[in-house]
Amino acid sequence: MIGYNIYFVLNTPDEYSKIIQEYWEIDNNDFCNKPTKICEKYNIDIKKLTEIVRTYSLCTIVHNYCSDCGIP
Repeated sequence: MIGYNIYFVLNTPDEYSKIIQEYWEIDNNDFCNKPTKICEKYNIDIKKLTEIVRTYSLCTIVHNYCSDCGIP
């Protein structure tokens, strides 16, 4: 099973926090929002979205141990 840990930089500007939260929104291990839709909603281009996400957040993928074999 795969899980995700999302981290935010402490002093993330408020206007970027909502964008980042939408970007990393996950449901059943699938990302909920397409980058193009986020860009349209906040009137930014993909380059700016990428810059915001890279600067103010981090996502790590967590691989848990297999329940059948016990191997990660």
